[in-house]
Amino acid sequence: MELPGKEKKIYTYVDAENGFAAYRDNMNPGEKQTVTGYFIRKYLQENNADFDDKGSDQFLIEMRYAEVLLNLAEALAEQDYSKNQDDALEALNEVRERVNLPKRTTEEAPDKDSFMKLLRKERICELAFEGFRYWDLRRWRLAGEVIDGKQAHGTKITKKDDNTYTYEQVSCDDNINRFFPRTLLLTAYSCR
Repeated sequence: MELPGKEKKIYTYVDAENGFAAYRDNMNPGEKQTVTGYFIRKYLQENNADFDDKGSDQFLIEMRYAEVLLNLAEALAEQDYSKNQDDALEALNEVRERVNLPKRTTEEAPDKDSFMKLLRKERICELAFEGFRYWDLRRWRLAGEVIDGKQAHGTKITKKDDNTYTYEQVSCDDNINRFFPRTLLLTAYSCR
């Protein structure tokens, strides 16, 4: 991956400077390797070419307008999708329009379930790496099926002599299954 305007390339394959590192409990935040095969460009300052050595002093964004719009779309759908369909789609499409994605239509989302499927996908993409996924899953009451008994995985990329690559799925947390008991889920929602 080459960072525009930085004249710097990041290589994420095994034995490269910014390459793969297996997960371990004592990982140093200053290490320049990746456990997942990915680096996050979000929140980096465009003019900071030394972010991997000196860090980035980009301001933390507490709430983005895109999150507000996605929250609005979800609230409108949950309140009464048949009544609020146009407004919910308008809020969702405002997020998509800013990056020139095609609008979602009433044909794609004729009912609340199909709209929520589109909204969930949009939240995954738009709010990636921003710390929302766990709480979204809890709010949608999907945490038990998505998290419980699952492991986090990354990709180990290996460059071969002929300049091709192999990709291997690897554990990001010592092959430990994540635990989200249904009793926690039920307790959290029985307080309403």
